[in-house]
Amino acid sequence: GQHDLHNIVSMLALAFRRQPKSLVSRFSLMSGSFPMLLAERPPITKLVPPGQCQFNPMFQAVPLIDRIPCGNGGTSHILRFGLPDSSRAMDLPTCACILASADLPDDTKNGETTKVIRPYTPISTNDQVGSFDLLIKDYGENGWLSKYMCEELKIGETMNFKHIDFNVKIPAPFAQKRIGMIAGGTGITPMVQALHAILGSETATDGQKSATEEVTLLYGSRESS
Repeated sequence: GQHDLHNIVSMLALAFRRQPKSLVSRFSLMSGSFPMLLAERPPITKLVPPGQCQFNPMFQAVPLIDRIPCGNGGTSHILRFGLPDSSRAMDLPTCACILASADLPDDTKNGETTKVIRPYTPISTNDQVGSFDLLIKDYGENGWLSKYMCEELKIGETMNFKHIDFNVKIPAPFAQKRIGMIAGGTGITPMVQALHAILGSETATDGQKSATEEVTLLYGSRESS
């Protein structure tokens, strides 16, 4: 039932080992009234159909607003980016992803740059106006774009993002009464989107409520954060 689903969200927060409250106060980073920490976000169901996302098939540059670590000594970060229209929400269909792009130095090309593109699923919902959040694991030298975004990109500098119809899979609301989820590492991000849609159904308007009554999540991670 709904109480079991709330417990799932609590376990997700513990799985990423969020900062203790004394440290979180140092990172009281908000965009309006939208907390960055997953543990501080209530489940929200605010669904939009495909075709309304602010990002379109052309890459658009938006600034990095803030970045916080997910735990003490961890390698995952939450990054908050602005939106092309700061007066609107992102309006991304549930569980859909966006594509990030950057031109990065390529040691194999004598200092020339290579365009690197990777997909990411935001963990923020469509009630968040003017910004969106990504959960990204820093893979260091093994993760070209993730290292750049987590270590090198400075606050105020821009990243390029776009969204294409192909990146919309199975949008909410969900008709299934029981749903099984399998996720590893930061592959949890589409599940966070889905859980928002399901958990927020109690207060959702007609046409946005999922029929889901039970969710089983199998989650694993090689590291604690």
